[in-house]
Amino acid sequence: MYISCGIVHPCVILQAVECNEVECVELLLGARANVTCKDKAGYTCLHYAAHDGLHDVMEMLIAAGRQQQLDVTNNVSLQYTFPRCRTMLLRAAASLMSL
Repeated sequence: MYISCGIVHPCVILQAVECNEVECVELLLGARANVTCKDKAGYTCLHYAAHDGLHDVMEMLIAAGRQQQLDVTNNVSLQYTFPRCRTMLLRAAASLMSL
């Protein structure tokens, strides 16, 4: 798989999210890609999706994290996200706390 939008990340899924390659993200999540993978600055896939307003990708990442019983919302700043993304992150965090 080759994803190119001028951005290079240590994990293919990070690159797919930042390049908004939804089909690639789906394929990678189906193969149980590491949704908590971080770039050099410590940002995860969910950081990029929330920052860029990628609601569909956020839903996929949150669902994948839930299946793997991971807190994918950990350390995602609400300050730099779109309002709808904030709501999604807050709901996801709340559902994780109820587990």
